[in-house]
Amino acid sequence: MRVKLTSSRAIYIHNDLKNTAFHFKKRIVERMGNNDREGIFLEMTAALTMTAFALEACVNFVGDRVLGDRWRERASYWQKVKLVFEELGIQADYECRPFSSIGKLKKLRDTLAHGKPEHIEEEEIVIGTYDELCARQRLAGGWEEMVTLDNVVECYDDMNEIWRLMLEAAKIEVIDTTTQGGHGMELIEFIDD
Repeated sequence: MRVKLTSSRAIYIHNDLKNTAFHFKKRIVERMGNNDREGIFLEMTAALTMTAFALEACVNFVGDRVLGDRWRERASYWQKVKLVFEELGIQADYECRPFSSIGKLKKLRDTLAHGKPEHIEEEEIVIGTYDELCARQRLAGGWEEMVTLDNVVECYDDMNEIWRLMLEAAKIEVIDTTTQGGHGMELIEFIDD
């Protein structure tokens, strides 16, 4: 048979990233509720990373949808966020939730993505018990302070709220944000050998 195959696809990665972030968040909340903490820091790091990626992908989706040819996916993160919010008339106060999570997620994402060595030199005189003094001797980077259950839940919820606000302002239905496509096959002729 000679056939004409056709296909069209709209692949929206923000859904996959949001689903991954949700999976981690749900699992972390359940595990913390059961006092199951083995490896939990690693899962919280993954959850926050996926939430950061999802937020940027959501901004890219809405920017592409509402700005069309004017959208510059390669622009800086903050330029894209501000452009989308301006276009949609969203007044963002980056000091308050849900918008304050944007800066936290961006900072963590950049720290993890670029993985630069951190050298810390400190000296101080302190008083405490042996256990208290040993607890202060953690080998931890500054970024690790963000990896908490509260931040996992807060940042995920804020990302979803920002997503909802963007869709509402852009008048985009949720169904139009899902990966979709179609395929067809049209018979041209049967070929005899």
